[in-house]
Amino acid sequence: MKWHMQTRSEGRRSRRKSRVRSLWPGAAAALALMIGLIAEAVAAQKDETQRKVTDARISDAVEDELVLDPAVLSYQINTTTTEGIVTLTGTVNNILTKERAADLAMMIKGVRGVVNRITVKPAPNVSDNKLARDVDNALLDDPATESYEVDVVAKDGMITLKGQVDSWQERALAETVAKSVHGVKGITNKLTVEYGVERIDSEIAAEIKRALHYDKWIDDAMITVNVKDGVVTMSGTVGSAIEKSRTLSRGWVAGGANVKGEHLEVASWARDEDLRKKKFAYKPDDEIRTAVNDALLYDPRVSMFNVRCEMWYGTVTLRGTVDNL
Repeated sequence: MKWHMQTRSEGRRSRRKSRVRSLWPGAAAALALMIGLIAEAVAAQKDETQRKVTDARISDAVEDELVLDPAVLSYQINTTTTEGIVTLTGTVNNILTKERAADLAMMIKGVRGVVNRITVKPAPNVSDNKLARDVDNALLDDPATESYEVDVVAKDGMITLKGQVDSWQERALAETVAKSVHGVKGITNKLTVEYGVERIDSEIAAEIKRALHYDKWIDDAMITVNVKDGVVTMSGTVGSAIEKSRTLSRGWVAGGANVKGEHLEVASWARDEDLRKKKFAYKPDDEIRTAVNDALLYDPRVSMFNVRCEMWYGTVTLRGTVDNL
């Protein structure tokens, strides 16, 4: 009797196992179907999010940024957007405001490019002779520019810079200093760079890749850097027009002859936070304010006692008086 009961028990266990094994293919198929449906739902949601970045919303976002920025008089600037290309028109009284408006527009998600048609009309007008002298003096007063290397020509409010400097950074700074002079309507930068050092392509590429990797505003994982005969070519995908501009500026290192970015595309999906988790770290306003004050304190070029740092939800505003740009 005991033997029969044991046999029946083993038979039931065997049939149960067999039944479970027979259910596995169906369960696996159901699980695969469920995963497929979830993936389709996520993709559809992502597509829907992409479609929501419309031209009208981009224009609204740009206008909001212009209104909130204390350095720009937003009522002087008009914004239109066509297929992600933002066009700015209007009139301002200095070139830095014109460029600030374009920078703000380039930071908006979905913007693929900015056409800056803002007109600079200083009030009052400054004669060309005085304008050239003022730019010369500004370059002389700035501790980081060597004014003797730069020739300044002024015509109808437009400034042309000629000469030879030691680095791309000095070339860019000389242009920025000239833009800060009242009365300047535009800049033509004809300064050439003589590095005084020859570097192999692989060394140039390695330095650029390091710069991209440690820049918190750039997702270097989707950017390719190639260097041939000193010419830097960047390709891949970035999340905004301002990120593209910043990426290209990182390509100007010692030994480089030119930087090209025709194949560096802007796609709003590349702004996805999941792609950038290792790049960003949240910091409260108090910590940011302390870091800015420490940076000003330890920088020998700055008198921090004349500068006040104000914080508002992650936005830094510096107030005070300094000697030069």
